[in-house]
Amino acid sequence: MNIELNISERDKKLLLILLSLLILAGAYFLVYQKNMKQVQEVSAANEELRTRVEELSQMQAQADTKQAEMKEFSREIAEIEAKFPLTVSQADAIVTLDELERAAGMKISSSGFNMNQRFYLSGLADPEAGAGTEQTPAADRLQGFKSTVTISYQTTYEGLKQAIDYINGNQDRMTIGDLSVTYDTSTGNLMGSMTIHMYSILVPDTDKTYEPPALDRIGTGRDNIFGTIE
Repeated sequence: MNIELNISERDKKLLLILLSLLILAGAYFLVYQKNMKQVQEVSAANEELRTRVEELSQMQAQADTKQAEMKEFSREIAEIEAKFPLTVSQADAIVTLDELERAAGMKISSSGFNMNQRFYLSGLADPEAGAGTEQTPAADRLQGFKSTVTISYQTTYEGLKQAIDYINGNQDRMTIGDLSVTYDTSTGNLMGSMTIHMYSILVPDTDKTYEPPALDRIGTGRDNIFGTIE
């Protein structure tokens, strides 16, 4: 059975337009979906990059903070280094005792010296426990030393106070470890013994140099600068 469809020219044109619109819409949606997928992928990549940039920015800020902390640490080390002598020799201790006598009107009858005993080595809580086992040589570490000077003295009450002030206010770091005082009824003065701790710090790669003191004036009028004062 043959059915003839009579389609006018106008209807044909409308059908062609509709077909074209359908083809165009299909192509649009295919391209749109593809582009949207690319947009999502780019957005995800941008988010990942943004997160990475934030992480790197935080790391840079932390690096700047650490660098500032290292500069502050170096400054503090330099300040500490400036406050302590590089080393304390027996000659330095003798000069100190001579100045102590002059400043306090004190007579020192005898003296004993135990010089430069290491009490601190950076990286070790107990410097003696790690002796010979440390991987980094001691010369490459900050080291602290204590020299102990023990004296027998005679002075007045005011002289003893001046001696204490001299030791506490000395530009080189020193402290009084032990102090004994007795009253001499025959002279009305004080006599006893005193232990003085003198400290030094050896900093690796330092520009400081040690200069020994001049002992010319110390020996004047004395037969033995290590012995007694009559």
